Amino acid sequence: MIEQPKEGDILDQRIKGVLEGIQSALRSKEEDPEQNTLIEAIQAHRSVILDIASNAYMHRPNDPKLLEALSSLIGQLEKSVRDDRKERQKKQDSEDNKVAFRQMVEALGSLASGDIQLPTFSGVGIFMDPLGNKEGESQTFADIKPGELTGGIIGLDFDGNSVK
Repeated sequence: MIEQPKEGDILDQRIKGVLEGIQSALRSKEEDPEQNTLIEAIQAHRSVILDIASNAYMHRPNDPKLLEALSSLIGQLEKSVRDDRKERQKKQDSEDNKVAFRQMVEALGSLASGDIQLPTFSGVGIFMDPLGNKEGESQTFADIKPGELTGGIIGLDFDGNSVK
C-alpha cells in the first residue's frame, strides 16, 4: 500500500519550492540589476506565500504578530497585483501610442506625396479655402446706413430696465 503524504509534508514541499525559486532569483543580481526576476518569482509564488502565512496563523491564532504579519502580507500582495495591472496597462498604452503615431506619420507622408487629395473650394466665394485666390473675388458691400449702426442696441440699467 502506497503511503499518502501528510499535509505537513506537502506544505514543507511547497515552502521549499518557494524558497528555492526566490533564492535562485536572488543569485542572479549581476545579470538583473533591476531585480525583475526576483519580483517575478515573488509574484509567481504569492498565492503559496499567502497559504503558508494563513496556515501559520491558523495553528497559532492567539499570536497578534502573526495576524499583523498576515494582514501586512495581504496588503503587499494586493499592491503587487495592482502594480502588475498598471505595468500591463502602461505597456498597452505605449503600444497603442506607437501604432497611432505610425499611422499619423503614414498619413502625413501620403499627404506630402500627393496620394491623398485635399478638397478645394475654388468655385465657392466663401472663406473655406485658405489657399484659394482672393484677389479676383472681391465683393463690394454697400456703405452702412446710420440707422443700421445702432439697430438692435438696447440700453439697460443695473436692474435690467431699458434706458432711452
